[in-house]
Amino acid sequence: MEQQQKLLKSNQFCMLGEINKFMNNNFKKNQKGLSMLETIINIYVYVLLITICMTVAITYLKTRVAIRQKQQIIEELSITINEMAKKIRMSDCSGSTSQVPNRCINNSGANAITFLQNTGIIPMRYSLWNGGLYISENDGWSWQLMLDNVGGDFSAINTAPTNEIPLITMYLYKIKNGVEISGTRVKTSVSLRSGYTN
Repeated sequence: MEQQQKLLKSNQFCMLGEINKFMNNNFKKNQKGLSMLETIINIYVYVLLITICMTVAITYLKTRVAIRQKQQIIEELSITINEMAKKIRMSDCSGSTSQVPNRCINNSGANAITFLQNTGIIPMRYSLWNGGLYISENDGWSWQLMLDNVGGDFSAINTAPTNEIPLITMYLYKIKNGVEISGTRVKTSVSLRSGYTN
C-alpha cells in the first residue's frame, strides 16, 4: 500500500510537472508580445477610427457654422425689412411732389420704391443697386448705404390715391459674388395706414 501511494504521488508529481512545463512554455511565448504584423494592423485600425471620427466632427462643425451664418444673415435682413415696412406703413397719401406726383407710392422699376413720409411732402426712397440697399431721406436723392451685398425686389399695387389701399410687397436676400445665397430670402407685404383714413 505504501508503494502504491508513492507511485500515485510520483504520477501526480509527474502530471504536475508536465502541466508546469506546459504553462511555463506558454508563458514564455506570451512574453514575446505582439508581432510586427499585429502592431501594424492595430495602428491601422486606430488611425482609421480616428480619421472617421475627425471627419464626422469636422463635417458637423462646418454645418453648424454655416447654419449660424445663415441665421445671422436672416436676422439682419429681417430687422432691415421690418424697419422699411414700418416707415412705408406710416407714410402719407395726402400730399404730392414731383417725385411722387398724386400718388402714395411710386414703384419706378423693380429695384426702387419712393413714397411720401408721414408729413405728406418729403419723399423717401429705397433703392437696390450696385449690390447694396440704399435709403434716401429728406430730399429723396442723398443716398446712404443701409446694407451691402443684398439684392431684392419691390412691387406695389393700388399706388394712386383711390378707394383701394396701397399694398407694397418687398423681398431682400444676401448675395455673394453676384449670386443669391440660398435660404436667405426675406419677404414682407405692407399696406399704408393712411389709406384706411382716406
